[in-house]
Amino acid sequence: MTERKSVTITWRIKKFSFCWQEKEEELSGPTFFIEGMEGCKWILNLFPQATKSKKTGNIACYFYLEKEENGPEEVEIDYELSVLGCDGLPIVTAAYDKIKMKGNEWSSPLLLPKYTVFFEKPDEFLPKDSLTVRCRIWKINQESINAERHFATTQIEIEKASLFGIVKKTEWPFYGQRYQVQFISVSTEASPIFINVRVIEGTPYAEIHPANYESIKFCRCELHFTDDTGNEIVYGQDEYLFHFDTIPLEGDMQVWTFPLEATSKYDDSQPYPELQNLTLRCEVTYSIGITSEKFEKIDYSISTFKNGCRLKEKRQKQIPSLKDDMLCLMRNTENSDIQIRTENKTFPAHSIILRTRSLFFRKKLDQIKKQISFYVTDLDNETLYQMLVFLYTDTIENLESKNAMKLYIASELYGIPLLKHRCSCFLQDNLDTSICCDVLQAADKYQDNDLKKAALSYILEHEEEVIGSDKWKDLERFTELTEEVLYLKRINS
Repeated sequence: MTERKSVTITWRIKKFSFCWQEKEEELSGPTFFIEGMEGCKWILNLFPQATKSKKTGNIACYFYLEKEENGPEEVEIDYELSVLGCDGLPIVTAAYDKIKMKGNEWSSPLLLPKYTVFFEKPDEFLPKDSLTVRCRIWKINQESINAERHFATTQIEIEKASLFGIVKKTEWPFYGQRYQVQFISVSTEASPIFINVRVIEGTPYAEIHPANYESIKFCRCELHFTDDTGNEIVYGQDEYLFHFDTIPLEGDMQVWTFPLEATSKYDDSQPYPELQNLTLRCEVTYSIGITSEKFEKIDYSISTFKNGCRLKEKRQKQIPSLKDDMLCLMRNTENSDIQIRTENKTFPAHSIILRTRSLFFRKKLDQIKKQISFYVTDLDNETLYQMLVFLYTDTIENLESKNAMKLYIASELYGIPLLKHRCSCFLQDNLDTSICCDVLQAADKYQDNDLKKAALSYILEHEEEVIGSDKWKDLERFTELTEEVLYLKRINS
């Protein structure tokens, strides 16, 4: 039996959880034409139906048949709409047979419960936060259609910022006590949000005000408040869909509010945590209302080649980039105004770069205004060099497990939250038996919950290789950590 000829369109939407389209606002997908069905334009569309809560409602996927001039009044087709998992196989499918569609008509939908997608089975539906939709169309008359495959990608453009600040009490004429966060380090040119904390009946609430309501569509925020000993006292996380009709008003200001939770380090003899002078580390990720698209038709016929070969792309002239210029500045001793010394090496530097990018250097430079050099005793030469490269260029050279661990610790010591975040992500993806115990200890010490969970999971998955090893024996000095591992091992067995 001859295999039926179909047209297949696979559409991947990256960073799907940051979609901001509400109600009947669609996320436009690929537009395509089918050979043998001239006069018909097909458009694949998705309706995320974004709301403040992702626990209710459905995501809807349709395609639209747009009739062009001289197009047929009606076409008869079979079709199916599916969502694919990371293995490329359908997770859920809606199939329709012998459907007669007229021009300018919508197909029947594939409906996806949002609670299932985002909460029950996110690993299946959203691997790496990407939703993959497949549309397949068969024409009833098989002789007039060619088998085709189309691939499309839509990227939800997002921005990230790491913020570092101090909590200060402010005068507040309304109900409850209010604190303002004074930022002292921002990884971006300007902070995308302002943060206040208000305490009402013993419960602290974060108040988030976007710096520009027009530029932030959907936002995810994670807050960690620590005392001067480094203990996390209060934390909170939430996500929010910004829309003028849904944001609550406080006076003339629109505000996003969510509760904060006290940790076990909080002295519960007090009615609520004392927030004055706590240090805040904030990671904020948000969509900016922009998407980028890529569409490709895969055609394996010889006619796709011109004169039997493909034309080579023109080589781009090598022009120094901003990174190259910043590296040149870092290595140039003539214009430097400060020196960082180790036991056997001196690194020239520029105080304005150090002051802007590192909380530690900012405080240190305030203390040594008249000095032109100071000593670093807790970093080796290579780690210090790589940290300086990051401060100047925002990039990391030759990142590997060993130096990622050193840079992770250095980023905490020197107040560089973005470097810490990047090293943490790298370590989560590159754990092995030689570093997992060290990573667990560091993640616990620096209160990096995501990295700690990854390290715990890795140790439990490789327990025969890890437990009892020399690295494990070193970890046994931290009794609470080894007990936590063994407890998780017992409940999982």
